[in-house]
This record gives sequence, structure tokens and C-alpha cells, in this order.
Amino acid sequence: MSRSDRTVDAGTVEAVAVEAGTVDTASGDPPVRLTPAALAKVLALRAAAGDGAAALRLDLLGRGAEGFQYAFGLVPAEDRGPEDLVIALGEGSPPGSGLGSGSPPDQVEAARILLLVQAASLPDLAGTEVDHVVLGEAEGFVIRNPNPLWRDPTAAAVQAVIDRDINPGLARHGGGVSLLAVEGDQAAIRLWGGCQGCAAARLTLKLGIERQIRAAVPAISAVVDRTDHAEGANPYYREAAEGQGSVFG
Repeated sequence: MSRSDRTVDAGTVEAVAVEAGTVDTASGDPPVRLTPAALAKVLALRAAAGDGAAALRLDLLGRGAEGFQYAFGLVPAEDRGPEDLVIALGEGSPPGSGLGSGSPPDQVEAARILLLVQAASLPDLAGTEVDHVVLGEAEGFVIRNPNPLWRDPTAAAVQAVIDRDINPGLARHGGGVSLLAVEGDQAAIRLWGGCQGCAAARLTLKLGIERQIRAAVPAISAVVDRTDHAEGANPYYREAAEGQGSVFG
């Protein structure tokens, strides 16, 4: 599997400025497409969930040593926000479904789905293909993204520091950090796993993450934490206590 291929478990329900709106795919290929196998599996999952109006969401969460990080799955139709690009998929019927223009309206509607993508992420998702593969008893969705992880050399340098020097240490506490963006001389990051909501997160940021990034990439003067720590499900330290500190010492 290449760096641009990522596998997402079957059944997962999570996930240049582009104007948000609806993409009409009738006149050409959509910016993000599902293979016939992926479309058929998504529609089957939606039918099993019993929500015929559910949409499909593909969110770009960040980047890591293995490539882009995604959230991909079914969401309620009302999850659509003003910042979303809406891509209509299915064209009335998935290939091989046997449904056509003469099929009952409820069957044709069941063969359609809306894909929600944040418009700001589209430059990094354009040309992406989502497939569904079965290998023996295992199956899952594979996301093939042809885009480079970072176009900006400063961002690429920060990512290299995270992959090489920072995340191996954070992994000992079941956590990690993702680079969201480089904005001027600041690197915006998101902590996850055991680092999200951890009582020592601020120490980890200042004594480890920021110090190592600034030392290796002089163009960066500050690291900004954009983690929603209140949503941390399994923080390594739940309460600050004497003797508890950053994994970096």
C-alpha cells in the first residue's frame, strides 16, 4: 500500500479556497469519487442503518507518517454545514444494481447518496477515489489520494519533525499529534489519543512539541494547539498531580 492509500474499516460511522455548494456530477467526474464496489457497500450500510436520508462524509483530519488521516462514514442529513461541498453520487443507480430510469422512485432514491466534504479541504482531496476491498475474511474501504501531503516546504519540514522526533515518544502514552496547517510563522496542531484532554498536555506542548519544532524549523516561532480537549475520551492523565509531567521530561 502506498503512502496515498488508507484503509478504513467497513461500517465506520464517524470521518485554494473552494466555494461551498453542490457539485453536479452529470457533466463530468466528481472531485471525489466512489468505485462501484464502494458505492454499493455504502448504500448497503445505509439501508442496514435504516436511515434512507443519511449522507456520507469524508473529512480530512490531518497528516501523519502513513499519509492523510480521515474520518469517513455515514452521518445524518442535518450534519451538512455551510462550509460543506455537497457531491451527489449514484446518478440514480449504482452500476450493476439493475435500477434504471424505469425503476420505482423509492428504489432510485435508495441508490443515491450525498457526499459531504469541507470545501477548504478540497484541494487536498481532489482526484481522491474511495474503494471497497475484500481480502479473505477482511474487508474495508481504501482511500486513494493522489495529492502530496504538503505543498509548502515549511509544513513538510514540520511534519518530518513530528513523524521522526515527536510522535514516537507520544505513542508511549497512547497519543500523538497531527499538523493541521502552517500559518505564517505558526504551526497549528491537534493532539489525539491519550494526549487529547490530558492534564499534562500544556507541558507536552511547550516542553516537547514546540521546543523540538522550533529548534528544527527556524521559520516557526510558535505552535498553536487547536485540540478540543473537552472531547478527549481516554486522556493519559485525568488530573494534574505533583510528579506528573510531559512525556518529554
